[in-house]
Amino acid sequence: MATPEFLCASSDGTGCVNEAKYTCQNCRLVAYCGPSCQKAHWSTHKRDCKSPLNSLEWQPQNLINEAPTPAKLVDIDLLAKENPENQTKGEKFLWGNTPAIDVLKLESNEGVKHDEDLRILFAASGDLRNLVKTIGQLPDTYRGSLEITLNDRDIDVVARNLILIYIAIAGNHLASSIDSIIHIWYSALVRELELIILHHKLRPMVQAACSEIKNNPYYDEPRSTFARTWGIGKYSLKLWLNKPSWNSLLSRLDVPLGLTAERAQQMRTASLVNPAAVDYFERFMCLQPPSHRVASKKFQYDGLLLPFGSSRQEFQVPNPTLFGQDHMWLPSYSADPLNGWSADDVCITSSGPATADLYGKLHFHLREELRKFLTRLSTLNVSFILLQTDACSLRNNLKEDVYDRVDRLIFVRTQVSNISDLGFLGIPKTLYYTMPLLRSPRNNPHATLITKFMNAVDEILHDPSKKPDLASQKRAAAERISQYLPLDEHALRSLPGALQKYALGLTMLTHYDNAFNCYAEYYQLQSAADQTNAVRKEPHTIVDKWPTRLKLQPGQPGAQEEFDRHILRSVRGTLRYVEWQRRT
Repeated sequence: MATPEFLCASSDGTGCVNEAKYTCQNCRLVAYCGPSCQKAHWSTHKRDCKSPLNSLEWQPQNLINEAPTPAKLVDIDLLAKENPENQTKGEKFLWGNTPAIDVLKLESNEGVKHDEDLRILFAASGDLRNLVKTIGQLPDTYRGSLEITLNDRDIDVVARNLILIYIAIAGNHLASSIDSIIHIWYSALVRELELIILHHKLRPMVQAACSEIKNNPYYDEPRSTFARTWGIGKYSLKLWLNKPSWNSLLSRLDVPLGLTAERAQQMRTASLVNPAAVDYFERFMCLQPPSHRVASKKFQYDGLLLPFGSSRQEFQVPNPTLFGQDHMWLPSYSADPLNGWSADDVCITSSGPATADLYGKLHFHLREELRKFLTRLSTLNVSFILLQTDACSLRNNLKEDVYDRVDRLIFVRTQVSNISDLGFLGIPKTLYYTMPLLRSPRNNPHATLITKFMNAVDEILHDPSKKPDLASQKRAAAERISQYLPLDEHALRSLPGALQKYALGLTMLTHYDNAFNCYAEYYQLQSAADQTNAVRKEPHTIVDKWPTRLKLQPGQPGAQEEFDRHILRSVRGTLRYVEWQRRT
C-alpha cells in the first residue's frame, strides 16, 4: 500500500503509517489518524504545543527592553545586511533570497509552437530554483533541445548545483529523487541514502577527473582549466573547473572529518545565537502568528525541511554541502528556504489537516515544483554546462574553453541575478560583459537579458544627497494601511510587534517607481545602455518590474489575505527587475 501524502504525526512514536485526518486544534501544526495516536504522541508534542511562542501574549525580549519607537525599528532585511561582522565566518549564499522565476515564459514570448533549440545562460546562477521553475513551466508542445549554462564564482554553489542536477538526470525513481534533492538542497542533516549518492555514485566520477590532472603540471597554472563531460542517459553534463576547484569539489562529496550529527547541530546552533542573529529572529517572529513562530523555531532548531510532524529518525548524516571542512555552518543566519519561493504560492499549498505547518507547506510546494521539473525534464534533450568563474571573465571563458563554435555563444535568455547592484558589478559592467552573449532581435526578437536590483531602492533612499521625493506615495500608503491594520496609537506604542508590523506595512504599501527612476538617472542606466548596444525592454514579458508589490487594492476579494502573507514573509515590495534587449 502506498504511503499517505499526509502521514500521522505519531509515526516516530508508535510507527503509525496511517493517513492523518485530524489536527491538533491548539496549534494546527500536526495531524493524526485518530485520538489514540494523538494521546500517544502528546508527551512529545506537548513541548511545542505549549511553547510560549504559541501564545498570543508572547513578546520579543530584545524589543521589550527597548522603547518601541519608530526610530528603533530596523528593517530585518537591512539588519542582516548591516551586521557582516556578526555573520558566521563562512557565510555563503546557498539558498535563493528572492522568489523563483521562469526565465523563458515561452507562451508569452516565442510562443507555444516554437520548436527551435534554446540556449539559456544563468551567468551568476546561485541555486537552481530558477532552472527548476523554467523547465517545469515549459509548455508540453515544446520539443526542441535545451542547452543550459550555469556559472557561479563560488565553488560551493557550483558543487551543489552539480549534485542536484546529477540526481535529477541519473535518478530512476521520481519520489526518491524529489526527496533527495529537497534534503541536499535545504536540510542540515540527510539520510544514508543521500550519502550513498554522493559517495558511491558521484564521487568516483569526480575522482577520475582529479586523478587525470593530479600529476599534470599544465593544470598547476592558475589560468588552466579542465573540462569533463559525462553522458548520463540521454543527457550531457559538462563541468569546467581549475585544478584547486576540482579538488575542492571532491572534498564536498564527503562528510568533513570528525563532523558528527551532534557536532553539526552544535555548530549550526552556534551560528544562530550571536546577538545580531537573535535580534533578527525576534524581529522576524514579531510578524508571525503563534503557530508560525513555533514552526520557524523548529526549523531554526533542527534545520530539517520536513512537515512539522514528520519523523526525524532517518536524518543522522551531516549534509556535507552545507558545512565547511572546519565544521562551520555555511549559510548566513538570515538564510531561509522560504525566501526562494513565492510567498503566495507557498501559503496556498495544502499541508493537509495541519493547516498552520508553514515549512510543511514549503515541503509540499517543493515536491510539486520538483515533480513538474523532473517530469518535464524526462521528455527533453538537455545539455548542462557548469562553470566557476567571475561574470567579468565569463565571455572569454565561454569563447576559449567551453564552446566550439562562435554562434553557440549566443543565448535566448541571460539571467544575471543581482550582479547589477552597486555592491557587485553595477549595471555598466553587467551590460558590457553580458549583452554580447545575447541573440540579436533580428535572430530572435524575444531574446532577453534579465537584471535584478535587490538594493537599488534602499541605496537611493539612504543617501541624503540623492533622496527622491516620495511624499505623495507615503501619504497614500498611510491612508491605505488603516484598511489592513486598524490599530490605535496606544496599541502601536505598547506592542513592539504591532509597531514592527505597521512599519513594514507602510513600506509594502509605498510605491517606489520614483525612487528607482532617481536611481536610474543618477547611475546613468541609459548611458550604460547606449554604450553597450542595449535597450530597456518595454513592456516586460518575462517577470514583473515589481514582482513583490501587492497586486490587489484594499477592499478587493483576497486583498487582506495577500497583505497578511506578505507581512508574514517580510516582503517589502522593493525588488525591481529590468529586462533588456540588444538594440541591433
